[in-house]
Amino acid sequence: MSQVWRLLGDVDIHALCEAVLAAPDSWWWEDQTRQHGTGVAKESQSIRLPDSHSLSWQRWSAVVHPVLENIKDRWYPTSRYGKIVLSRLLPHTRIALHVDREPDQDTLHRVHVPVTTNDAALVVFTQPVLTRCHCVPGHAYEIASERPHLAFNQGQTPRVHLVADYHHADQ
Repeated sequence: MSQVWRLLGDVDIHALCEAVLAAPDSWWWEDQTRQHGTGVAKESQSIRLPDSHSLSWQRWSAVVHPVLENIKDRWYPTSRYGKIVLSRLLPHTRIALHVDREPDQDTLHRVHVPVTTNDAALVVFTQPVLTRCHCVPGHAYEIASERPHLAFNQGQTPRVHLVADYHHADQ
């Protein structure tokens, strides 16, 4: 991708948003893999949706699957899913500057779907030029996560994104 982010278009997140707002806070703390992994996401909370057998997928599939399928059908029809995560940044927290290094980086499209946000929550890319992206709920964005970037929430409300990787089906 030549740009650091690309607006794909609108997606219906109504049911997902309702579920995110109703989710018990404890669900966000059950899996702290990302917080302890590289350290860049230590201030965030995540709900990883690893596979159809996981408890988290059973909790979330009814509201996440339609969003994922909508994106796949419209923008990546020959793809398969990879990593799927709900990522939350509480007020006055950040994800430090980093580069996402995936073994299959050349075959993936990382998509962010903002579910809740505020005007002071941004994704910032530092190369090739400083670029700020305020992602608006109800839209899907392809993000060049292989470029140096960070995220922060200086607002008063949580920022939640559904993040999903789409891989070329023939790879």
